[in-house]
Amino acid sequence: MILYIKNKEKYDFQKNYYNYVYSTMNIIEFYYNEENENLYIEFSTDNDKDSFYRTLEVSFHDIEYYSPTIIDESDMKDLDNDFILDFLNSYFMDNDLPNQETL
Repeated sequence: MILYIKNKEKYDFQKNYYNYVYSTMNIIEFYYNEENENLYIEFSTDNDKDSFYRTLEVSFHDIEYYSPTIIDESDMKDLDNDFILDFLNSYFMDNDLPNQETL
């Protein structure tokens, strides 16, 4: 079973913890695949304009590690935009943005 949520709302997120660089991000869509326990997130930044997007696929282990709250497998059915934003905020403190992909 694949859980699917689609959204096109803008959020601010912290890209780099050490120098506090902020950018605006559009979360295009996200879903959690229960079979392989991966979260797939598609988003773009203002710097990407309308011609690029970025994808991030993370394992449940990464979700647990970077989640701002304690989370278990059953919580994955109730993901919302706020959780995705908080997760990405935490994730990008330690990791670079994924490469741009052309639309």
